[in-house]
Amino acid sequence: MFKEVSLVYFSSTKTTQRTVRAIGRALAKAFDIPVQEYDFTLPNARSRKLHFASDQLVVVGSPVYYAGPNGSLCALLDRLFYSCSDRLAYKPAAAVAVCRRGGASATFDRLNKYFTISNMPVVSSQYWNSVHGRLPGEAAQDAEGLQTMRVLARNMARMLRAGLLASEGRPEPEERVVTSFIR
Repeated sequence: MFKEVSLVYFSSTKTTQRTVRAIGRALAKAFDIPVQEYDFTLPNARSRKLHFASDQLVVVGSPVYYAGPNGSLCALLDRLFYSCSDRLAYKPAAAVAVCRRGGASATFDRLNKYFTISNMPVVSSQYWNSVHGRLPGEAAQDAEGLQTMRVLARNMARMLRAGLLASEGRPEPEERVVTSFIR
């Protein structure tokens, strides 16, 4: 069914890393598959090539900077989704935001836009997918945020067990219509 859970994140304080790893562990356990991490925190890691197949699960996580996701991660996602959004279509995905105090909903919204413009079902939880904590270890004290991540992982596993796979039963695509009101 699935061969791998792919975690894509930027995490300067390791808080985002811990958060997406918790989701990855739950999914790996649910499907008895390995986890592959794509940590784009260090500049030399940003040249690493991403490869996603229809049998991979994807979780994207970012800390919040100036009320938005990390710029380097967005640049990477811009390139990825521009170049291969057709191969990501119908793959369930989840976004996670980690912040000190504010900006989580704007970050969550921006990350989800990559998925929604690419025909990817977005997996939800009981609340917005965010965890709060600035310093390493602080997010571990956000009981509500961590519960939201556990529910997110369970919801993704349930969606996937229900048979919503990227390679099965795709709807017939319509020819793209582009409307321009600039005359």
